[in-house]
Amino acid sequence: MATDFTPNDIAFFKKAMDLIVTSTDGTVPSLDVTNISADLEKKMSVTHADELIERLCQDKWMSKSSGSCSLGPRAMLELHPYLKRVYEDDIIDCMMCSEIAIRGQCCNHCEGKIHNHCAARYFRGRAQKTCPNQQCGAVWMHEVPQLSTSSPSQVNGETSVSPSAEAGPSGRQRRKRR
Repeated sequence: MATDFTPNDIAFFKKAMDLIVTSTDGTVPSLDVTNISADLEKKMSVTHADELIERLCQDKWMSKSSGSCSLGPRAMLELHPYLKRVYEDDIIDCMMCSEIAIRGQCCNHCEGKIHNHCAARYFRGRAQKTCPNQQCGAVWMHEVPQLSTSSPSQVNGETSVSPSAEAGPSGRQRRKRR
């Protein structure tokens, strides 16, 4: 992480990351993340914890949506080797793209995992919804996400559109001129 975070801020982020990665769906209620402040060796105020969460979200280390926190795109990219090494027993690769799948859907039978956006692509147009793992083939019990009709970027299983981008005539995003 960047050096402008204090050692206590980094300890907070590591504990938040631990909660997120070991959760079943890769998300944790933001209140649970805020409450990490009480578990630190050097205590942190709730106000500072909330401000830190906002800063981590602005810097893309974390994402916050619908009252839940998850790892942000920067954490997924820059901490990829660390995540694979430290959480090797908790992290499953996506059955479709073979990238880390912290957020996504798990097969109830074989425990294989697939990103939401990979599931949307895989199951599109298929009459029978079965596990992508060919050794499994169990009925897929999850609601299949729909692919967006616009051209947003996909990050960590979530759809996001950059506020400074707009779709061009080709449907691809382009930067706005200032």
